[in-house]
Amino acid sequence: MAKKINPDLASAYYYRGREYFVEGNNDKAIDNFSKTIQLTPDFAEVYLNRSLAYINKDEFDKAITDCSKAIQIDPNSVYLYKNRGFAYYKKGEFDKAIADYTKAIQIKPDLAVKINPELAIAYHHRGKDYFNKKLFNDKAIEDYKKAIQLKPDLAAKVNPDLANSYYRRGDAYLTKCDFDNADRDFKKAKMTDPSIKHNLNLSANDYYKFGNICFRKCDYKNAVENYTKALKLNRDFAEVYFNRCIAYKALGWKNEMEGDYKRAVSLNPSCRESLRSKIKKTFWEDFLDF
Repeated sequence: MAKKINPDLASAYYYRGREYFVEGNNDKAIDNFSKTIQLTPDFAEVYLNRSLAYINKDEFDKAITDCSKAIQIDPNSVYLYKNRGFAYYKKGEFDKAIADYTKAIQIKPDLAVKINPELAIAYHHRGKDYFNKKLFNDKAIEDYKKAIQLKPDLAAKVNPDLANSYYRRGDAYLTKCDFDNADRDFKKAKMTDPSIKHNLNLSANDYYKFGNICFRKCDYKNAVENYTKALKLNRDFAEVYFNRCIAYKALGWKNEMEGDYKRAVSLNPSCRESLRSKIKKTFWEDFLDF
């Protein structure tokens, strides 16, 4: 049991607060730290300690307020930035967490070994946040890479997310008809996580897009292979038949070409002219001579 103290002695409240903190009694620790602050409001270290007690109680906003106040008093305290960064991280505010962790390392580089694992996790979660918002795929990829660089043993956890980001960015490139970058990102996705096909549960439309990439690169055999995979998943995909028929034509496979064209028209009798119009807006007009 803590001894009775002179209430005018800020240091007595402070050290008694630390005793309670070590014992795991966060409420009494906070009460004593608060009394210390009332007596000595410019004592940065007591804010630091009270912030830790608040963190233990998952009261992260109060912890952030304490750290911010203390940083005004002592802007070079590495532990204030570290603690505030952790509180931001727990709140899901990863931009602010990363900024604080980075600032702590700038102040005291030799703490990087201790801080880097937390910083790596923050990068991972910010990358995941970017990915889930379907925004900033470039930023998501960079964050995942930094996470692995800072904490290599995170690779097994991060790689599936990184692969998905590559895949999503590749899909974005594809919509812009940037086929080289799309192809590069799809390959990186596969290299990063060999199980990417299973994880992504590729659809007929995905294989259709891959086929279009191959076609654009004049890789007609692989274009046919991907179109065929698309048709295994959706046998009524008229555009795939039409595009595969053009790939067959490029390969000189006349019988296969005619079969696919007839199938496309049978599925959608009006597709002949509409598909011709669409193709003229992309890159296949040179093959429309039948």
